[in-house]
Amino acid sequence: MSSLPIPTVLTKEQSLQNEIVSLRMQLQKEREEKIEAETALLMVDMAQENGDPPTSRMAMITGLAKLADSRDDDTGTHLA
Repeated sequence: MSSLPIPTVLTKEQSLQNEIVSLRMQLQKEREEKIEAETALLMVDMAQENGDPPTSRMAMITGLAKLADSRDDDTGTHLA
């Protein structure tokens, strides 16, 4: 005996209520994403006010430092 799904008929009111619930969930998700984006922007602003370089600049500096450390004595003496 297989269990087939039982079709349900939604009234127009139930369908509208489902749509309202779906839209409210979508709105809540968008609000949360907006708050996250605003928080990230505030963090960048605070870092700039404190004189901290942006994360991308720090990554570039770290990468260049690692490249300088990996040079051998013959080619890297100008760094010492």
